[in-house]
Amino acid sequence: MIGLSGPLPLFLARLIFLFPALSSMGLGGYLHPSSTLEPVIEEGVFNGGAAALAAVYYLTCYHGVENVVICEVSRIDAPLSGFLVDARGSVVYNGMEYTVFRTGIRDDGESRALAGEEFVFIAAGYDLAGEAFILPEEVPGEFVPELEFLTGRDEFLSLGERFPDSP
Repeated sequence: MIGLSGPLPLFLARLIFLFPALSSMGLGGYLHPSSTLEPVIEEGVFNGGAAALAAVYYLTCYHGVENVVICEVSRIDAPLSGFLVDARGSVVYNGMEYTVFRTGIRDDGESRALAGEEFVFIAAGYDLAGEAFILPEEVPGEFVPELEFLTGRDEFLSLGERFPDSP
């Protein structure tokens, strides 16, 4: 698991929490036109819009993903409280291009101090035969904790088809 914390992400989360208008101002350019996510958040509530904006921050600043487009955001309550944000974009790691991303963002349900913190990062790409490969890698016979958050695997892997460049 990629543990990203520290002053800047937490500062960003607190800023969004205190000034929710920042979320809607900054998120609009990153939403796919077919996304049903409402970029407006209520004051004092860390919702899907705030989680999506935090995800954009982590994807671009920490993971180096270019051309980030937020497609779907879903709420989770277990094993922790937060949101799973699915996005398209592009980044190359070890010579392999990844184009679909899921990042988990904590909400304020457990602790206001954790709101906006990333708790998981999953990326997927496709080889020339169209077969998916996932980061972190699946290890046969081993439990990979990050992949616990890969619910709706087929929907996640079909994100590029369901949210094409031109809707």
